[in-house]
Order: sequence, then structure tokens, then C-alpha cells
Amino acid sequence: MDDQQRIKNGSVRSRIVLSGVLLSLAGCANHYQLSPEAAYAEVMVTSTNDSTRTLLRDSDVLIFSPECQLIGNSPVMATQGGNDESHVFPVLRVPVGQAIALTLAYRDARLGENRACATTLIFTPQSHHRYTLTHTVSNQVRQCRADMVDDTTAAQPSYALADYSCSMQGKTAAGTNSKPIRHRMKMENGVAIAVKDENW
Repeated sequence: MDDQQRIKNGSVRSRIVLSGVLLSLAGCANHYQLSPEAAYAEVMVTSTNDSTRTLLRDSDVLIFSPECQLIGNSPVMATQGGNDESHVFPVLRVPVGQAIALTLAYRDARLGENRACATTLIFTPQSHHRYTLTHTVSNQVRQCRADMVDDTTAAQPSYALADYSCSMQGKTAAGTNSKPIRHRMKMENGVAIAVKDENW
């Protein structure tokens, strides 16, 4: 086996191991829990992508205040993993009568790089309403967008797309909401190392 093939095989193994660890950690994380006696609305989320040549693809639904502050025990509402073109989440309960920020985040792992795109929507859920959110990731993670419908009224509810995005690390820079990111990787001593992050 030549050096190039050895690097390629090592990179694939490292990416699979690293991505598997990240997915397992996300799956084990405490999830946001609304108090059983609290008034709530329901949210149904679907994330779709047209990605190819991926090793893994996963999606998250995160909840924050409009300023990206924690509003419960955890920002993670749900996580879906695998290597599928569509992630359908279970029905989620959100608090009502106050503005919330929901982030729909997509990531995939590829040979030599990861790609990601997240969209944060801010809206005020109404009690006993059910909302459908669709996160569409297209053009090999060069674009992503979110759409929302209030199934209770069959209308598009009032919501805003913030200039920033809410993430596990807090509020992102202005102009980054729905902007894709590519994380370039290289092999160093058998370990995949991030060498460049870029919007593209």
C-alpha cells in the first residue's frame, strides 16, 4: 500500500471515528424538557439535503432565547444521525407566550472536509398550535433555508430570520444565519486536523 492510499484510508477511518464520537455525544446529551404543566405548542421538523459522497449526515433542533441564551436545562431538543437525505424529528413541545429562537442545524462529514449550515428562526408560539418547520439544505451544502407553517391556522406565522445564528457556542457573528461553512481537514500523524474554515 503506497503512502497516498495509507493517508486516504487513515483519513476515512479518522473521519468515521470522529464523526461517530460526535454523534454519540450528541445522542447522549441531556435534551430540553418543557415542564409537564407548562402551556405548550407543538413543532414538527423535517430536514432534507441533497448531499452526496458523505460519510455521515446529522441534524439538530436547538432552542434558545432570541438573544441565544439558554432557556431550559439544555438547548438540544432533538438530534438525528445516519447518512440519510431526510431527517424527520418526533413532535417537539415548545413554550408559548414568549419569543424563542429555534436553530435547525445540518452537518455532514466527507473525505477531507466537513460541511455545515444552520438557520435560526425567531417566533412566538401560540398555545395549542402545531407548527411545521422544514430545513432545506441544497447544492451540496452551499445553501440552506427554513420555512414554517402554522398547521392550526393553515397560514404562515409571523417569524423572523435573525442576522446571526444561535449555536451551542452562543450567538454567531452578524451575517452568518443560513450561511454554509466548510471545514477543511488534513492528516497529521494519523489524526484529522482542521486547517481552514470558510464560508462559501
